[in-house]
Amino acid sequence: MKGYIAFTKKEFMEYFRSYKLLIILLVFLLLGFMNPISAKYLPQLVESFLPAGMRMDIPEPVIADAWTQFFKNVPQIGLVVMVIMSSGVVSQELGRGTLLPVLTKGLKRKAVWLSKFTGVALLWSIGYYLAFAVTFFYSFLFWDKTTVPELGPAIFFAWLFGLLLLSMVLLGSTMSKSYAGGLLLAGVVVLAGMLMSMLHGISRYSPVRLASENMSLIDGTLKAKEFLPAAAVAAALMVAAVLAGIVLFDKKQL
Repeated sequence: MKGYIAFTKKEFMEYFRSYKLLIILLVFLLLGFMNPISAKYLPQLVESFLPAGMRMDIPEPVIADAWTQFFKNVPQIGLVVMVIMSSGVVSQELGRGTLLPVLTKGLKRKAVWLSKFTGVALLWSIGYYLAFAVTFFYSFLFWDKTTVPELGPAIFFAWLFGLLLLSMVLLGSTMSKSYAGGLLLAGVVVLAGMLMSMLHGISRYSPVRLASENMSLIDGTLKAKEFLPAAAVAAALMVAAVLAGIVLFDKKQL
């Protein structure tokens, strides 16, 4: 346990020194600002680009528009940035052989891999909930009504999908000594989820729903319980990816 905690601290030091932590904070902070501001001032922006004399009826922005922007930007742009930055977390050290010194000193391989996953998961959580906090704060300033139905479950489901993708990135990075391995496996999971969403019989089990149909929760079209099958599949796949990553890393020739 001490080795796991120590190596996790080492991971965060690496994030700090390599500016990954700073980049993630800046990206998600910017996305958090963009969500309510773009929603609030979209009508003025559109009108300013219209030709002289032309008018367009645009509905008055409401708080739900800010969360529409949140679920467009954060689980897509923010998660893509996170996936790219995490793609070499394992493969890079495998290629360089920098793990040999710590492993020869008695640190278990399981602790190393779990530390890698913990670091990535915490980095994603910090960035994601920072963007949420900024979006919520500015929504509170811009609109009188701040309560949004089912916002909590919608936020949680998108976060869970992010953890699933990151676990697949680390698994793919363990299987291959290149950056492409993690990106490829994450892409396969997204593609499989999209295909599942197209098939009526199994669409409710598609993990992609967790990040693509969040507004259906907020506008009342769907209830949180209807996302539970997809959430269960995502959680099971994430656990399977973590266990598979530990087993593969334990057998990996360094």
